[in-house]
Amino acid sequence: MQTSRFQLGLIATLAAALGFTFASSKAIGYPAGGAVSMGANPIASFGGSSSSGGTVSIGPAPADQDLIITDVNLTGHGVHSSYHACKWTISLQSETGTTLGAFKIWSQVAYYNYTAGGGHVSAQLQSGVRVPAGESLSLVLAQDSGGSSCNVAYTLSGYYAQP
Repeated sequence: MQTSRFQLGLIATLAAALGFTFASSKAIGYPAGGAVSMGANPIASFGGSSSSGGTVSIGPAPADQDLIITDVNLTGHGVHSSYHACKWTISLQSETGTTLGAFKIWSQVAYYNYTAGGGHVSAQLQSGVRVPAGESLSLVLAQDSGGSSCNVAYTLSGYYAQP
């Protein structure tokens, strides 16, 4: 059985068409949910100080964005009139009252002049603390010991993300 030029041309044309059909195209990547949003600067930061304790509201997160807290920095300081250090318990609480994180800081008293040096906590949270869209996070500052001149400064930072 002999193959004609027509058959060879037809086979070559079909092979080229089949190769073109299955050739790979350019790869295009699309984000798969949970992507960081709010443009080029999704960073959020909150800070302040307290000498009386109490509850500080952080947020609320925007209605269409989760707030992820990734860094917590706390510093305690004060001048004290006795030999006790200024001690604080600081909790991160959800809107429903669930404790999401807790920290203790204290300032050591220098006995010669009763000044309390700065106790410091710096926490970098790998996965972060998630505040759902539209909800607030509370920073609960409770002074465990020390005088009225004890204070604590706080900074919380993170980013906004799509829920």
